[in-house]
Amino acid sequence: MVARKIASKSFGYIAIICLLFVIGFFVILDVLKYIFRIDPTRGEVKQLQRKKVLKMKKKPPIAIRFIYVNESPSSMPMVEETTV
Repeated sequence: MVARKIASKSFGYIAIICLLFVIGFFVILDVLKYIFRIDPTRGEVKQLQRKKVLKMKKKPPIAIRFIYVNESPSSMPMVEETTV
């Protein structure tokens, strides 16, 4: 019974300490950004924005529609390519 009480208290203390570290981390980041105007994530945000712009400049995807053999005998090609 005594060991159980000690274990539950120690787990409680560890949980509280972990929560305080996480909360402290976010408070420190907010202080750096809004009080000292230092943005630790500035480089990563710019890199993500550049990737987003490059994705927008790519060619549109091509949809390939297959024409089945038994559908109708005609002189149409077997594969059509259209832009989406």
